[in-house]
Formats: sequence, C-alpha cells, structure tokens
Amino acid sequence: MSRILATGATGLQGGAVARELVRRGRPVAAPVRDPASQRARALADLGVELVRGDLDDESSLRSALEGFHGLFACRTS
Repeated sequence: MSRILATGATGLQGGAVARELVRRGRPVAAPVRDPASQRARALADLGVELVRGDLDDESSLRSALEGFHGLFACRTS
C-alpha cells in the first residue's frame, strides 16, 4: 500500500488525519522539525513514520516527499 505524508501531524487537524490514516491501516509519515519532541514521539508510538522536514525549508520538504504516493497538506493561515 502506498505511503501518505501528512503535514501538520503534530497539530490538531493534521494529527487527526494522521491518526485516521493509521486507524485505516495506511502507511503514514509526518515531517517533523524535532523527532525527539513529545508530540512527534506520540505520533511514532501510534505507528507514524517520522521524517525530518520543516515547512519553512523547501529542500527539507523535497527530501521528505521522496517515495510517497500522496500528501495531506495542512495549513494554518
């Protein structure tokens, strides 16, 4: 099954999407600035793959997107 990258997964909306994808058995990953943060670790504990990425750093996002089938992009403004 193809993997989905969910941005904003450490927040409310993106987190809800990531958790639902996991619940449905989909492989999901989340770009995070700090994989050791409490919110990132909570995602990892649910089975979300953590990939280093920052929405303010285009090159990190290009790297984070490699090998994914789809993207859920969550924006706050």
